[in-house]
Amino acid sequence: MVAPHELKNKTFTRTVRGYNPAEVDEHIAFLLDTYTDLYKENDEYSHRIAILEEQLEKYTRDSEAIRTALLNAQKVSEKIVDDANKKSEIIIKSVKDACDEKLDEIKDEIIRQCKILNTLKRMNTEYADNIKRVISANEKELEKLPDITAGINSADEEIRSILETVKTGIADMKPAKDQEED
Repeated sequence: MVAPHELKNKTFTRTVRGYNPAEVDEHIAFLLDTYTDLYKENDEYSHRIAILEEQLEKYTRDSEAIRTALLNAQKVSEKIVDDANKKSEIIIKSVKDACDEKLDEIKDEIIRQCKILNTLKRMNTEYADNIKRVISANEKELEKLPDITAGINSADEEIRSILETVKTGIADMKPAKDQEED
């Protein structure tokens, strides 16, 4: 673009048959004012465009940095998720293995306790059968015994007599024991 001061300083040669110089000068002054205003606006716009281009470049760099940061963050988050998934799989497998091991131990213990229970049941049955045989044998022996109710009364008196003798013997022993302590 031509600067306004160059337009203002431009001179033309005058001819006789040319246009009215006052009208031409007036029109040139008008064009010069309009051109000056447009030149100033253009200069302002050029300055603004330069500022906006700088800002756009800065925003573009920032955008690239943000995009890069986002991609890095996405990669890191994917890695974290993958690591967490791998760790959770390891933990789950470990817990499952521990649970399976514990279940096997419990099953073995249940089998062992069932064997003990079956042995105890068998022993209980044998013991109950033995007790029944003994009771049955004792009942048969008791049936063979003569009726001793008459002899019980005399046995009671004999037992009382023995008890009296024991009591007397104990009473006699007490003073001797007391003498030993003195």
